[in-house]
Amino acid sequence: MKPDYRIEALAQQKALSAFALLHAVEPSFPVEDWDALAAPGSRWTCVVAQDRQGYVRGLAVYRMRKHPVAGDLMDVPIFIAASVVDDAGIAEQAFEWLRNRASRCNYIRVWSAIPKALAYMQDEATFTRWDHGLIYRVHSKAPPALL
Repeated sequence: MKPDYRIEALAQQKALSAFALLHAVEPSFPVEDWDALAAPGSRWTCVVAQDRQGYVRGLAVYRMRKHPVAGDLMDVPIFIAASVVDDAGIAEQAFEWLRNRASRCNYIRVWSAIPKALAYMQDEATFTRWDHGLIYRVHSKAPPALL
């Protein structure tokens, strides 16, 4: 039987568990930056994947912006799937959830390395670069110039 994960926006009662997962992957990410990311009203959206017992097994942090070359872009600097048994299943379900939310975007970019700080995630020069991450075309009619 394939495990099923609940993918949903981060609830405040899961924020500490989500940070623990992030910290396991990128220990230098400051807790103050996490607090800013996870705060209500943040420009970023945090999403968790939970198993049937409610344990956080995945985390994605994204925002949608207009990229100067790609147009509408879902930018995902943090994407983590962690399980000894089913990391691929978690990643697949979480990415599908993101893809469904990115319907108005041309592309989704999942960064290849977890950033070490919020300032790097919000740096305009970093955002406009096109050389750091997996680029996924959401619609077949998206501008082909970048692929």
